[in-house]
Amino acid sequence: MKVKICIALLVAIAITASFHLYFIRDSTDCTALWNSSEEYFFVGTYAHGLRVGWLGIPRLFVTQLLGGVELPDDDRISWVVLRATSSGVERHIVKEEDPDPGRGPTMFTPREGRIYVNYPACGGLCIWAGDHFDPAPQEERRGFNGIGFLTMRDFENKNGWSKRRFGDNSTDSNFTI
Repeated sequence: MKVKICIALLVAIAITASFHLYFIRDSTDCTALWNSSEEYFFVGTYAHGLRVGWLGIPRLFVTQLLGGVELPDDDRISWVVLRATSSGVERHIVKEEDPDPGRGPTMFTPREGRIYVNYPACGGLCIWAGDHFDPAPQEERRGFNGIGFLTMRDFENKNGWSKRRFGDNSTDSNFTI
């Protein structure tokens, strides 16, 4: 009888070990750029996932109780880019090739008819090429001295352009374009 109970218990543990829980946290970030003739919305969507087996749940709870953090083991990042003009709205989806935190496009800054970004996963200084990001040409990289002219700050009517960032951590997401 004891052997049957031990076997049943081992089978139950083996079956339980094969099940997983998936914890997913989504967040967003948006940058709006506009001038008198067009508006852009660069909306980043981040899905951070953590897969934990049933047998790992007690360890996860103890880690949380002790103030520890379990790092995600699966990140997915994509961008929805909207461009609105008097002739219509364009929508583009850009999937990140390198979903590591801090490697996506930031510091959206219009200059000389282009939108520039700092995009470490794509080589640093990049431009918005209408439906994707491209590395900035070498002559522009030299002329702009790296990414020093890019800014995270919001601004109003700077060379005809305005910029506003908002998302999960924004305090004020109301503005008029």
